[in-house]
Amino acid sequence: MKESTRNNDNVWAWKGRQGLEKGGAKHHRKVLRDNIQGITKPTIRCLARRGGVKRISGLIYEETHGMLKIFLENVIRDVITYTEHDRRRTSRPWMS
Repeated sequence: MKESTRNNDNVWAWKGRQGLEKGGAKHHRKVLRDNIQGITKPTIRCLARRGGVKRISGLIYEETHGMLKIFLENVIRDVITYTEHDRRRTSRPWMS
């Protein structure tokens, strides 16, 4: 009959990922696609109203989505560049 090894079943479980961070398996990340559609027509209309626009053409929404996507890609690329240069894993808005 085998003795119970209840306390030794998973020795590393309580340690979390201490010591296993470097060179270990990477976490799988969900690939995010088409999130720009989360900026809805009412949101764009609200921003335009704040900017002083009275009437909005129907074609403006797709154009705004395109321009916003390009702008955010540029900003995020810069943030990633600065974060990687500082060898940080988290980008914080108050760091400069």
